[in-house]
Amino acid sequence: MADDDDDAARRADAAYELAESGDPGAAEGLRRALDDPDERVRATAAAGLARLGDPAALDACARLLDAAPDPMHGDLTPAVNALGAMGPPAVRAVLGALADGERITRLHAQRVLEDVVSRSHGFVPGRGFAAPDDDRAAAEEVRSLGYDFDAGPEDRAAAVARIREWLGTR
Repeated sequence: MADDDDDAARRADAAYELAESGDPGAAEGLRRALDDPDERVRATAAAGLARLGDPAALDACARLLDAAPDPMHGDLTPAVNALGAMGPPAVRAVLGALADGERITRLHAQRVLEDVVSRSHGFVPGRGFAAPDDDRAAAEEVRSLGYDFDAGPEDRAAAVARIREWLGTR
């Protein structure tokens, strides 16, 4: 079993290196890695496609939303992080997960929504917001959408309707 884990870790590392190369030609290898039996490899490949700006990234990340959660932060996955950088199209891609997904899937989709809103207010990962007012504005916008991954189905449906309206303005 350890050999299988080591092999999967090497494949995940290889997918990461392909993405880090910045070479658009690496996308083909990453697309092939989306079919790997190991979820870490698939998740790394999907996030790598996003890093390269490949058109297949949005669908791949939405499909792998729950794959390979961060051991220290289970609400984050490679796909959550990648989708957050894709803006409103990423929120459109996770609308179904916001409405009907499993609890952890809804949490991951909520994190995508929060990241997209935060970035629209100037948030930069690793640096934060440029000004405290930007942070407050992002928090207020998220609050106004009223989405809570733990809410009941009716409340989630109402929030998803508000999010659809919000997306119509973006």
